[in-house]
Amino acid sequence: MKKGDPENLSNYRPITLLSQIYKTFSRVVLNRITKDLDMFMSREQAGFRRGYSTVDHTHAVRQLVEKCNEFQIPLCLAFVDYKKAFVDYKKAFDSVERNAVLNALDKCGVNPQLLKA
Repeated sequence: MKKGDPENLSNYRPITLLSQIYKTFSRVVLNRITKDLDMFMSREQAGFRRGYSTVDHTHAVRQLVEKCNEFQIPLCLAFVDYKKAFVDYKKAFDSVERNAVLNALDKCGVNPQLLKA
């Protein structure tokens, strides 16, 4: 269950019982795609990447603001509302178009054979 009212069914995530072979195959494909994408993405991209954390970025921004205040240095950030800078989109994966994801992976140089799997 996600956060929220336990009486509301939209707060629950679906449970899937998959075969072990499928899980192993999926892990192999994921590892290969991840290798291709890691070369394409900058180190600033932290969301949903092993070894990276958006918490690090949040901490860095907070430290930057605090140090600028401490030393009375003007600071201009690229976002207007800090609450909008770190957005957690509700049900983001439910609304993703599969073809858009496949096209993006293709443009990033992911092996086309892996995209067919």
